[in-house]
Amino acid sequence: MYMSVNVPADIRMNLSIERVDKLPNEACAMLFGEKDRVSKAILCTNVKPSPGYFEMDDAEVMKNLSDTHERFIGIWHSHPTGFETPSGTDYGYMQTVGGVWIIQTERTFRGFILDEGHIREVGVQQ
Repeated sequence: MYMSVNVPADIRMNLSIERVDKLPNEACAMLFGEKDRVSKAILCTNVKPSPGYFEMDDAEVMKNLSDTHERFIGIWHSHPTGFETPSGTDYGYMQTVGGVWIIQTERTFRGFILDEGHIREVGVQQ
């Protein structure tokens, strides 16, 4: 169970650049690494670009999972509208995908997990 997750500064910077590049829409990425440390973030195409929704391309997700030898640990995505916590849609996907979900806004970089059906915030460290 995650208490916190470490996202190194270089990965955080690349995700921040992607967030800005994809404005006004949500950006998304798959996170890989060890149990509580992100070692790789693979940017993904948002096939339904919107300021309030993202959906990853299924074929791209499967390719990313098969091409990397690291463990999938979660999802990163941006909330350009500034909402800092998981949406109802995020909650639904968290039930299916699992792992840590990192949500980035213009001002925040927060992590969440699903713990016995309840969203719980976890720390995000550098």
